[in-house]
Amino acid sequence: MLELAGEYDISTRDDLNAALDRAFADAHGLLAIDLTNVTFMDAHCTGMLISAAAHRRVVAVGATGMVARVMDVLDPGQHLPRRSTRPDHRATRLG
Repeated sequence: MLELAGEYDISTRDDLNAALDRAFADAHGLLAIDLTNVTFMDAHCTGMLISAAAHRRVVAVGATGMVARVMDVLDPGQHLPRRSTRPDHRATRLG
């Protein structure tokens, strides 16, 4: 599991990309991305998560508020599956 926290925008997208790369390298099967503590995520960073789901098994968990709304607008077909609760896995934290 990759736990994200804080704000993700143009100034943090390289950190997000690096964290995704590390998490994918460590993941065996499904990668859960915990967005519970994310307070803001711009369209570009949200798109990075959606794009990752096109190539790997990924699920986003815990998105609320504006983060969930941006995901709904950018990914209405839920190519990036979303859950309200997180599975119990070892976590890698960024933020």
